[in-house]
Amino acid sequence: MLNAAEPRPAAETEQAPSDSPQEVPTASKKRSETAMTNNKRTTPQVPMKDYYTVQDVAALLGTSQDRIREYASRPVDPMPFRLLPGLTRGMFINRMDLADWVWKNTVLAYKAKAKGPEDDSR
Repeated sequence: MLNAAEPRPAAETEQAPSDSPQEVPTASKKRSETAMTNNKRTTPQVPMKDYYTVQDVAALLGTSQDRIREYASRPVDPMPFRLLPGLTRGMFINRMDLADWVWKNTVLAYKAKAKGPEDDSR
């Protein structure tokens, strides 16, 4: 009979090592795969910088690149993208110009929700 203060023999406390490799339980694998899938669906992170590309602005505003190009080419108050002389691709926008444009061309969310379909005023 063993006393509680006496150490137990190794045979009672340890299990024999198995020859088969340890498998991750199926539920854990599925959770892991789901987490990886969810990570792919997250919004791309755009670091703060002085100038943004069309792709950056689309990610920042949560819209498509095509919509950003539409905003840049509209006749009234276009999004102020710039190009280097002689180039037709590679538009970029200054961070402050973007912030000013967004301020002028958006409304507060609670005001947009309160606005009725017949009320078109800001």
